[in-house]
Amino acid sequence: MTRLTGWLALLAAIRAGWLELRGVLTLTPVPPTDRVRPIAEAAVCVLLWIVVSLAARNVVRPRLGRDTRLVGAALGLTLGLFCLDAALPAFGQHGAEARWESQVRQAGGGQYDLPVSRVLSTPRQMEVMKNQKVQYAADVEVEVPWTSGPRPLTLRDRWFIGEPVVGDRTEVVYAPTRPDLGARAGVSGGILSDLFGYVALLAGVGACLVLTVSGAGNPELVAGLRRFRPGLHLPALAAVTGAAGLDAVVLFTFPSGLLSWLLALSATGLTALTGLWMLITVEPAHPSCNGASRGHQRGLRREEEFLEAQGRSARRLARAVARRVRP
Repeated sequence: MTRLTGWLALLAAIRAGWLELRGVLTLTPVPPTDRVRPIAEAAVCVLLWIVVSLAARNVVRPRLGRDTRLVGAALGLTLGLFCLDAALPAFGQHGAEARWESQVRQAGGGQYDLPVSRVLSTPRQMEVMKNQKVQYAADVEVEVPWTSGPRPLTLRDRWFIGEPVVGDRTEVVYAPTRPDLGARAGVSGGILSDLFGYVALLAGVGACLVLTVSGAGNPELVAGLRRFRPGLHLPALAAVTGAAGLDAVVLFTFPSGLLSWLLALSATGLTALTGLWMLITVEPAHPSCNGASRGHQRGLRREEEFLEAQGRSARRLARAVARRVRP
């Protein structure tokens, strides 16, 4: 049961981390309330693993099972995803803008590409190029298709590749069933349009890969983690819970940009310290603890018997020499 509940906890944690990352990659951010359910499911699975482990603590011993490398890869991936997810709230909208966007997404809205119905100003050529093409900025008008009927919306300084004309598409954020919330210009690319966000995402994905490979390559350490130890696992769980609490403050209270950065980076640091704590305090399992390595154990026993026989021969020789030289 400890193995089954342990795998359930790992898979639930990976799912919770992946849902957030998938929202970033597909440019469809997960509403804050929708993030709570997978995290709660993972927490329940972890608690179940702890209960089962405590019930079997006199039976289960650390060992190098056949799936130990796979467990290590899953642990590394989980830690990498959690670090990445903890850092993501630092990017994107903050404050009142983030609160409004959260309300739109709670109402079933999102970001949509709408066609330009009118070009309201003379396009201005910009110095920044995209895909080796000149970009232009202009004020445009779009028709927002509310469920109660379309309404015009003026967007200022929207950028286009090439001079904008009627029919070109631009991003608009709104909830079709909530015209009272209004509509605003969207951001192309989400956090990927921000250089720091793009670099952070690449660094996070790289860290996931490194931690996954490292976890698979250290089966002795992973075997030591598979048995619940309060002094090892409870501080780690407390740190992860604290990191989730800091991110929850960012996601549900919508603080200013600087405070959001500080809270998200603190959550990322706490998550990283969790992995460091477990690495420092874990007791690696000795290869002889593996029930499948019987040949290795037989070899150790033969070596011990040989050394013991050599010791007996040396003691007999010493007694014989002592009798010969005795006056």
